[in-house]
Amino acid sequence: MKSTPDRQQGIVYVASRLVTEAEVMFSPGAVAVADGSILLAGPKADVLRAVPAGFPRMEFPDAAIVPGLVNADIYRLSVAIEGKGWSVHLPNALATAAFGASVEVPVQVARTKGSPNSATITLTSVSESDPSKKATVRSVIKATGSR
Repeated sequence: MKSTPDRQQGIVYVASRLVTEAEVMFSPGAVAVADGSILLAGPKADVLRAVPAGFPRMEFPDAAIVPGLVNADIYRLSVAIEGKGWSVHLPNALATAAFGASVEVPVQVARTKGSPNSATITLTSVSESDPSKKATVRSVIKATGSR
């Protein structure tokens, strides 16, 4: 029978990024663990304030702590647009996907009055765990309606 986590003896893992679920990230973030169970996870300052005194800390600067997902990776996204009078915004710069899978990513595009009816958008994703894994998609977008 597994015992209840000993809240007096544990460890806090701290990283520059903590991903708790798709589209939820804390930077910096921390996870407090005792007896193999997660006691709490969230923003670094909140976790450090809440854990009992004496918990040792392991620091992982320039690293991300992610849930134990099978065949999954986190990708940092960037977007650019070529077209005078056009702008683009990426509401969330992270996406989670299993190897070989595709995911939808919302991208907001706008154009000013009098700008051309088309522009080229480039979306790039780079793996957080292996930056040599990179994918780029270029697409021509066309405005509908008049401005």
